[in-house]
Amino acid sequence: YYRVYMVSGAGFQLESLGDPIPATGEPELILELNSSFVPSQYARSLVAVSGNSSGEIPARLHGLVPHVDLVDYAVPLLGPKSAVWRGKRDNRPGCVNGSLILRRAADEASISEYHVYWRTANGTRGPLVGSIAGAGFLEPGCKGPSCAVIDQSRTRDGDYVYERGAYENNENAKITASGPARVEVTFFDTEDYYDTLTLGDVELSGNLTDTSLMPRIVELPKGRFSIEWSSDESVTANGWSFQLEQSGAVAELAVDVPEVLGIGFEVVPAYGAEELVSAAIFVDITHSSSSEVATALAGDKRRLTASEPPS
Repeated sequence: YYRVYMVSGAGFQLESLGDPIPATGEPELILELNSSFVPSQYARSLVAVSGNSSGEIPARLHGLVPHVDLVDYAVPLLGPKSAVWRGKRDNRPGCVNGSLILRRAADEASISEYHVYWRTANGTRGPLVGSIAGAGFLEPGCKGPSCAVIDQSRTRDGDYVYERGAYENNENAKITASGPARVEVTFFDTEDYYDTLTLGDVELSGNLTDTSLMPRIVELPKGRFSIEWSSDESVTANGWSFQLEQSGAVAELAVDVPEVLGIGFEVVPAYGAEELVSAAIFVDITHSSSSEVATALAGDKRRLTASEPPS
């Protein structure tokens, strides 16, 4: 028989995949998997080994055993929100110098990077200009039965404000986002111990409004975090409010090229080599001088035609 194992990057055998494959004498055998599976955390390759009643060949990456590397495959689900071109004065003839400012997708869980290409006058894709790495960014969002009764708004500077006034029993809500972020709690009055607001690793409860603890500042590190609100089945109070300042929504690609190869830039989300062309946005730079800004928003209806970049 033959058996397929998952193997770690260091070459160590992990668990087997599927059932043993009987050795039938055929030149080609197939291992059928009738359902999806989640590879082990450290799995990096699949290795096929042979065996009999006396034992099996060890599953290792070295030697003559055949193996195939595991590749994480995904297609982005979302695209960037907007892109802005800020040109700089450059006295070199034909040069393009400036910065492409990108507002990241609302959720980058399926985005590893954004590819930036030249876009030619006839609508086809030109050479790659550069890439902007994804950062795992996630805009704040609320899930749970009590989200509807939490007041949510934005400040003029773009910060997020969450407020819950006099609340009811058995409320539950969870706000998730990515850091770095800074939370400023400006009002807090809940039933002590039983009704809690948890910001990352910091749990608040009780009446803190008239103490030296207000306003309470909580710094949340890079990476995804949650803010959870929960009240129990008895005793309520006047609620809470906080303001969330999030970093990382904007990224920048510096562009300094000696030749103009198009009328603007196409920005397309990608996961590895897989791109979501339908979510691409286009920034026209033909009408931008050193003192002007060109802007593109998600949902631009101009047709984007993907083609192989010229060699």
